[in-house]
Amino acid sequence: MNNINELYLKLSEKRAKGEDVEKDTNNLIAEFEASIFKAIKAYIPNAQKDDFYIDMLMQDGRLAVAKAIITFKNVGDAEFSTFAYTCIDNAIKDGLRQLNSKKYKNLLEAVSMDKEIFENETVADTIADYEQDIEQSYINKKRIAKAENNMTKEEIEIVNLTAAGYTQKEIAKKLNKKPKDIDNILARIRKNNKEN
Repeated sequence: MNNINELYLKLSEKRAKGEDVEKDTNNLIAEFEASIFKAIKAYIPNAQKDDFYIDMLMQDGRLAVAKAIITFKNVGDAEFSTFAYTCIDNAIKDGLRQLNSKKYKNLLEAVSMDKEIFENETVADTIADYEQDIEQSYINKKRIAKAENNMTKEEIEIVNLTAAGYTQKEIAKKLNKKPKDIDNILARIRKNNKEN
């Protein structure tokens, strides 16, 4: 803490002389990095530095330090570090209130495209597979529509029941037919589709 107060005093002296204090300001803000993260962890114990919302809160903390540098008035026994820590804590609380507002709901629920959701499979991989599934589904619908033009109502019904997960035995019972008849009809449909 003494180091922080000493850095602030040197910065204040340079500012009073009209000297450039940008580098000193950045150094002083950097001194607070660990403290800012510690303040965040007080409210979010499982916080990880690479979480985007933690980065937003870290930035709020840095801005609080910058504001403290500008607004601190050395009165009595007050130390800059104490004032800065209070500003950081208030900024983190404000940041958390904002993050909990509806305004940031979509950001907080967002998932990185690189996030692994299954073993060796990212969100991007899953979306790519889904897009291929949609394309394949479209192609299959076209094929089915073409095949249906050459099928009877009964054959269409059998195909639909098969697609719905019914077994040949269940279809046969539902249509009052023998399971072997259903098997023959499905074989005929497959043969006709191969020819077309």
